[in-house]
Amino acid sequence: MTFLGIILMFYSYLANWKNGMIAGDDAYTFVAGTILLIAGPGFWIGEVPKEVAARVRTEILGAKKEIKEGEKK
Repeated sequence: MTFLGIILMFYSYLANWKNGMIAGDDAYTFVAGTILLIAGPGFWIGEVPKEVAARVRTEILGAKKEIKEGEKK
């Protein structure tokens, strides 16, 4: 998503190179690119903790099983 945002921002800027400003439909494209640029890392940051939490949860459950097995002996 971040890469797509960068592409849209460059496209909207280069489409109006002669004018020196971004106007009209290219302004909407530039704003969409900016939103994608910001949302891209947020999407990945939101996904990583789920995987980390699942791994930590399984490690904790494994540690609890080892403690229970040690108490039985």
